[in-house]
Amino acid sequence: WQPLAQMLRTQRIKTCWSIPIIGAGNKVLGILAYFFNDERVPSREEEVALENVKRVVNLIMESKLAELALRQSNERYNLVAKATNDLIWDLDIATNEILWSDSMEQILGYSLQEITGDYNWWLSKVHPDDAERVNSGLRKHLTDKKLHWEDEYRILCADYSYKFVYDRCFTLYDENNNAIRMIGAIQDVSPLKKTELKLNELNIELEKRANELVASNEELERFAYVASHDLQEPLRMVSSFLQLLQKKYEAQLDDQAKKYIYFAVNGSERM
Repeated sequence: WQPLAQMLRTQRIKTCWSIPIIGAGNKVLGILAYFFNDERVPSREEEVALENVKRVVNLIMESKLAELALRQSNERYNLVAKATNDLIWDLDIATNEILWSDSMEQILGYSLQEITGDYNWWLSKVHPDDAERVNSGLRKHLTDKKLHWEDEYRILCADYSYKFVYDRCFTLYDENNNAIRMIGAIQDVSPLKKTELKLNELNIELEKRANELVASNEELERFAYVASHDLQEPLRMVSSFLQLLQKKYEAQLDDQAKKYIYFAVNGSERM
């Protein structure tokens, strides 16, 4: 205060009326001061006038600070949006309005000028087979007062094709635990999803081929059983005739002939 006091003495200031400007959270935003060259005390009318001026100044300062905070918030929002390839969105739950990042045109093909920035516009673009599930999940998320939400769904692009996207968000609540804002990011996972679907198709095809091989093996086993059964009877007959032949003509058979008969009988028994 010393430099200020010195200046006031130089200007021959004898009286100062000052009123603090109090903002949200009892934060002091500044001081409204009036200086006089004579000694005086404010009258009742002057006190009322000072109070009215303070209120006007308070409103102006609060508005300017809110504008500055919003500008800084938007700058941070734009920096985050530029730092990622995701589509960033910001939902005001009270108004149902959604702010989209500039990635909208790059990811989904819509220019920001041609879309209506509200919740219903977004929901109308979600694939009909996914819309009810996604909407119900979001409503339940808010009812349960949860912070994080995520889901995967298909969304309609400007060229009438569908993309698979992975969507997740963080929800802000006020002091009464009422949801006021949701900030999220949509990621295009179409290439990953197509690869996943292709792998599923290959797995299904492999499973089909495996089942076919199992069925083929069962057929081969049945054929082998039938073939074995059909061959056993003729082989038994051949074996019996050879054994009879050996008994009847044993004296006339040389060792080589007996060896051949032994191999034939033994082979037929193993079959």
